[in-house]
Amino acid sequence: MQELNSRNIAEIRNQFGDDFVEKVTVSALNKAAPKLQTYISKSIRQRYNITAADVKRKAKRFKAKRSADKVYQASVLFQGSQIGYTNFSAKPKRVTLGRKTKKGRPWGRFRTGVSVKVLKSSGQKQIKSRPAFLAVGMSGNRQVFYRDPRGRKTSSGKTALHSMKGPSIPDMVMASEGDSGEPYDVFAAQEFDTEFDRATDYYLSKMNG
Repeated sequence: MQELNSRNIAEIRNQFGDDFVEKVTVSALNKAAPKLQTYISKSIRQRYNITAADVKRKAKRFKAKRSADKVYQASVLFQGSQIGYTNFSAKPKRVTLGRKTKKGRPWGRFRTGVSVKVLKSSGQKQIKSRPAFLAVGMSGNRQVFYRDPRGRKTSSGKTALHSMKGPSIPDMVMASEGDSGEPYDVFAAQEFDTEFDRATDYYLSKMNG
């Protein structure tokens, strides 16, 4: 008997019918999708200094279902905007502003800046694009801020603050493809083939008692 796998699906359909192929395909897709999500998360975390929980919160998985149009698809969607720098090990850092010339103050002026570690391959790096600082925002969460450079005020008369953020999870997904080995589509295809074979064996065993 010819080996039954996803590469000779027409043969499987001829022998066992559409319903059998449908069940096997849906099962294989729904087993392969979580593996793809884990693979993508691993790829991201090899490049970026971020936790698996942070990645998972931005992921949504859609299961394949038996449908009238006979088109089956399981998918993993990563969504969300840029992530606050506090998710990248933000720490206060003493920053030298320059030496003061006033007599009796030879050691210069200092302020507290912020350093972050976005990439796994780099150490803590000072944020230099803006005079950054750590503070608790209106949401009650600790964030990295900078003051409005034009001095814009809030309704209470205070200088407006802007939160500082790093890349989004979708950006990380795209930038990390291939870091763990195969491109995402190649990995997904391999896992689908593996799960298709397992599902075929399982449903055949049920048919044979």
